[in-house]
Order: sequence, then structure tokens, then C-alpha cells
Amino acid sequence: MPEAIPESDGSEGLVGNAVIVACVIGIIAVAALIVLTPRGREPFTQLWLKPWKLNLSNLSAGDPILDVLAPEADSSSMVASSTIFGNSFYVDRSSLRVGLSTDLLGWGPHSDFASCFSRYYSTGDTVWLGSNALYLDAVDAESYQMLFFEYPKTLYSRRVRFAFVVENDLGDDYEYRVNVSLAIGNSSSPKILQKVKVGKGRQKTCVIDFSLSSEEVTQILGPAAQSAKITAQLDTGEEVFFWIGSTRE
Repeated sequence: MPEAIPESDGSEGLVGNAVIVACVIGIIAVAALIVLTPRGREPFTQLWLKPWKLNLSNLSAGDPILDVLAPEADSSSMVASSTIFGNSFYVDRSSLRVGLSTDLLGWGPHSDFASCFSRYYSTGDTVWLGSNALYLDAVDAESYQMLFFEYPKTLYSRRVRFAFVVENDLGDDYEYRVNVSLAIGNSSSPKILQKVKVGKGRQKTCVIDFSLSSEEVTQILGPAAQSAKITAQLDTGEEVFFWIGSTRE
């Protein structure tokens, strides 16, 4: 006669249910931790060409330009800027022409803004202040601001000087390797390889200054003029570049 199968007391079912409930609770807890735990930012580096934003102000009594401007000339549309590299700028709000204090003529009177200066600048021009080159990117007389970038758009000599800013968000101090190169047509040549150490979470301005060979100058300024691309690349992969040629274009 076959043995009778003992009846289950339900304990196995209870254990199974408990395991399932525990698993569900564990999954919910892990999911909550994933959602609620703050996520840290990925480490990165930022790199950009150095900008100069100048705030403009109205002319004040005694300003040098008023000494050479004819009394009947309209000076109400002229504004002056703050100083950069020891030089002040004037802006005509009508034409958006820009005059440099060192180009201000010492004799007068002159009937309009442009005739007060030995030369004036417009958006897209390169302004040379000693060895410093500033590319005039924008003039906004309505908001009383001007924007320059510290690099040349036009080549005037064998030397090239520009500046860029490195911001270190890698989470620790880092010594960057900077590789500067110049490319004309299909050829490229290294110019400078230098190191710059930037503290954690800090910014540093780097100034690059190098000379061009006679052949490179001829390629840029000669009869068959070609624009040159200048690139600064970090060992972390970021890069900035600009073009320099014989004209502002």
C-alpha cells in the first residue's frame, strides 16, 4: 500500500513569499538610492580666447577730444570707454567708428568724429596697442559696450601674439601641455610647446608670443596671399583657433 504524502503546513509558501517581498524591497531601495543620490559632474576643462568687454560712458567736461572738436560739431553722439593697456577708446554712436586716444590729433578744430583721429577702426579690425593685438568683435553703443578678443586678425609684423584662458574643472591641480601650431594651405608646423599649471577650479590666462619665418610671412602677405590658421591645443583635447591674414577678412 503506497505511503501517504504528508500535507504541507504552509511554511514553505510563507518562506517563498518572504523572499519575494525582500527582493522587491531591495530593488525599491536601490532604485531610490540611484535617483536620490546627487550625481557629481564629469571632470572637464574649458578653453576660450581671452575677451575684453569695455563699458562705455558719456564724454565729460575736459575730455581731450573736446579740445580739438569744433564748437558747432555734435558731440552728443560720442561716448568714451574705459582704459585698456593704458589706452582709451572713443565711439561715435551714429557710425559706430572707434577712435584710439593715442591717435587723437593734437590740433583742430575738426568738424566731425572721424577727422579728429589720424585713423579710426570698425568692427572686424585689429587694433595694435604696442605688442598687444586686439580684434574688435562688436560695438554696441545702445548698451554702451565694446567687445575685443586678444588676438590679431591681420598680420602687421613677423610676430604673432595672442591670449587664451584655461579653466580647470578636473577636480585636482593639473599641468597642461599646450601645443601651438600654424597651418597655411595643406602644410602645418609646430610653433610652441609649453606647460601651464592651473589650480583646481581656477582659471589662468596664457599669453603666446612667437615669430614667423620669412617664408610664412611671404605666404600670408605676398601676391598669392593665404590666411593662416593658428591653433592652441591642450593635452586634454580642447583647442581654440583663429585665422590671420593680410586683410581683416
